[in-house]
Amino acid sequence: MRMTRHIHGEWLTKRRGIPLCLAFATWWLAAVTTTLLFPPMDSTLPISPIWAANALAYGAILVGGLRWVPAFALAALVWNVVRGDSIGEIIVGMTAFVLMLLWVAWLSHSLQQHVRRDRARRLLAVPLIALMSASVFAGLGAWQFSDGPPSQSLWMALWLSETVSVLLFAPLAQQICHYGVKNTFLSIHFKHWPLWLWMGVAISALLALLQLGNGTTLWHLGAPYLAVTVPIMAVYWLPSTLARTAIALFVTLWLLVNVSLATQPTISFDVLAWLDRQWVIFIASLVGFLSIESVRSAEAASRRLTLLRLKDPVTGLANELGVAELAQHLSLEHVSVIGVQLPYTDELVALVGDDTVQRIERQIADQLRSQNADDIVKIARLRPGLFALVMKHTPNAQHRTLAERLATQLSSERSGMEIPGTHLGITVVMLPNVQVSEFSSMAALLLTACRHAQRNPQESLYHYHGTTAELIAQQSQEAAWIHRLRAALGGDTRQGKLLLYAQPIVSRREPTQCRCEILLRWQSIDGHVLSPQAFLPIAETFGLMPQVDRWVLENTLFALSQHPNGHRLSSVSVNLSGDSLNCDWLVDVVDELMSRYEWPPQRLCLELTESATIQDTQAASLSLQQLQRMGVCLAIDDFGTGRATFAYLKQYHAQELKIDGAFIRDLESSAFDREVVRATCTLAQQLSVSLVAEFVENDKQVMLLEALGIDYLQGYGLSPPMPLDEYLSCIDVLADKWQAQFNTLPVLSSE
Repeated sequence: MRMTRHIHGEWLTKRRGIPLCLAFATWWLAAVTTTLLFPPMDSTLPISPIWAANALAYGAILVGGLRWVPAFALAALVWNVVRGDSIGEIIVGMTAFVLMLLWVAWLSHSLQQHVRRDRARRLLAVPLIALMSASVFAGLGAWQFSDGPPSQSLWMALWLSETVSVLLFAPLAQQICHYGVKNTFLSIHFKHWPLWLWMGVAISALLALLQLGNGTTLWHLGAPYLAVTVPIMAVYWLPSTLARTAIALFVTLWLLVNVSLATQPTISFDVLAWLDRQWVIFIASLVGFLSIESVRSAEAASRRLTLLRLKDPVTGLANELGVAELAQHLSLEHVSVIGVQLPYTDELVALVGDDTVQRIERQIADQLRSQNADDIVKIARLRPGLFALVMKHTPNAQHRTLAERLATQLSSERSGMEIPGTHLGITVVMLPNVQVSEFSSMAALLLTACRHAQRNPQESLYHYHGTTAELIAQQSQEAAWIHRLRAALGGDTRQGKLLLYAQPIVSRREPTQCRCEILLRWQSIDGHVLSPQAFLPIAETFGLMPQVDRWVLENTLFALSQHPNGHRLSSVSVNLSGDSLNCDWLVDVVDELMSRYEWPPQRLCLELTESATIQDTQAASLSLQQLQRMGVCLAIDDFGTGRATFAYLKQYHAQELKIDGAFIRDLESSAFDREVVRATCTLAQQLSVSLVAEFVENDKQVMLLEALGIDYLQGYGLSPPMPLDEYLSCIDVLADKWQAQFNTLPVLSSE
């Protein structure tokens, strides 16, 4: 609220025509009011105990700068002429006043340039102006009002008058310029009980001062010092915008009381006694000024901390707390949310450092800010790498168009969001209908949606059509899966266990050659066996794949070393995730496991899925080269389905390609699929790599694939996946079966 008032209230600094006339009128109003309230007290002190006009001018110059100098100078000139000052007095006085105004403007500019903290600038500006103005005008006043050498009491009275005026009214003028007249004087809430309490204390203090009069007892002398606490009470009981006005009003009335006591007709004017009370008023003004600045600094610090608590320090966007706070002020029930995720931020930070990753995040934030849409409610960075664009809910397709454009911009090579040797894989999702009451869990909703999107990397935008309740339920299921997987990997099988399955890889030319691919299954506590699609995407999302890959490799080699037929396998293929390729332990672990279980490197094939996300491609290439030098075979799985098929093959130098089943299923009826397989066979021959066809389902496909030049076959048409121990036990039976099956098949021409 205070920030809104501040921005709204800077009306004097933004409107050009009115302020100059208003500055003239304000200076004159203050001068006339001061003259009427405080006529000259005595022939020895022919001055007013306060002069608010100049102080108001200083405060306005601190805010508005040099453009108000002519108005205030003209007001003072007209005043001096009307008052009947001599030409010499006018020239000297006006020169001093104009120079003082210019000095105040210079001081304000210098403090802005050289003092960074706003509190320090405020604490320096007004006291320095008070000292300078008091020194200048006390000297000029003593010269003007003295026929001979100026008296010390006159100089001191003028000095106190000027300092008290500046301490009270210069900050008040600043406040008026910042917040406006309405918020300074007309926003008083009379139902605010501390205001009534303070008014009662202030009136009581003034009446007590007036009643005690000019006594010399300790109580009479100490009462003014007790009145110094009244401005302090105003600071801590009243709002800061009201406290400054209240203090100025109280001190002005106190000055009236002081003048009344000093000019009573029944006693002679005591200059020293009056100056003593003026010193107490000066102390009250200074204490009030310092107290207000202290409270304002505390309030500003509190506001800054609140903003920092709700603001992301990296991008300047709102953070997760800021979005949750937004829910308390929105009148909407539903919103649409576009989520953007930079995945694997922790790994990227470890790879290239905080500065580079944060640079990418700031670029994403800039892209979000650049979206021109009137219904954008909030842009936020909820967590490292996770952003949200919150918009008003509308039933049309406008938001989807915005999301698609954003996805295109973020995926464009011209966006500049690149890290050499890595694939960022920025994910964009859209949740078209999110309840405002669910803002506190928005990060979890977007992360769950992004995990769904990452399972379909070919789509640049993932549009979630379900309800947020379904997302929350899926999140709970994923959390349960993570708990079960971690337990199983640690050896606790009470909630289920991982199973090793094998699917044979068969050569028609040598059906007795034993090869298989290791597949993973999950057996729940009720005995049901689940496919890897039920849990592997979750394991990949939550960073468990390196542990899973290590478990599969170790348990596979252990099972082969324990089974009598394990040594008969000419090769065993194990899938390797992109996350494992980024692990620095990969080469050492593979080498150690092969040594422990006495498995020759030439009989181990590591399958790398072409669509796998590899964050550090350079490190992955280095690891695979080391494994290949050891003798381990590398195969590229699902070949032909990725977006960088040939670049993948060129980068990793595989010895085997596995053609994805998408090109095998319709091989009999699709001339396109046959040509793709034929071209792949030609490529394989040129590169001297072997070919495996997946998803082979019938004899016709077997004959076509052999005719096209495929080396190995894999699929339900030959054998479904089976437990590894079962496969090892029936190797001979399966080989005889395939031999008999192939003997009955004719050999087709490659044409």
